[in-house]
Amino acid sequence: MSLMSNWLDATENKEVDNIKPESRRVYQFRDLMASDEVLTMSLSGISNQLGMSSATLQRNAHEHLNMSVTQFLRIRRLELAKKALYQDGVSIIDAALLAGYNHSSNFTTAFKRQFGVSPTEAYRLSM
Repeated sequence: MSLMSNWLDATENKEVDNIKPESRRVYQFRDLMASDEVLTMSLSGISNQLGMSSATLQRNAHEHLNMSVTQFLRIRRLELAKKALYQDGVSIIDAALLAGYNHSSNFTTAFKRQFGVSPTEAYRLSM
């Protein structure tokens, strides 16, 4: 199961009406991190949208995701690229660009580190 699915399952179905303002921010944080919009945002853009400093955003990420915002976004982008390779049959270059990598060698290294197979192997498995 993907990182996003696990985290959303753990935080969904919570009553939002009677929670503290800081908890409300956690839900806003969760909803933004679950959106595709966040994949194109910078760290400062995310913190501005949530009305918190970058330091508070990073603290929330470590507390609720057990990783930095940057790590979380990298994994989300790689999961999106993996899905595109497996399900949509996109080229490795297109998957790299989708994940935000300008050089396929950097994408290949990150992909293999994350999933244990190279994008080429993933592409072959999708055929």
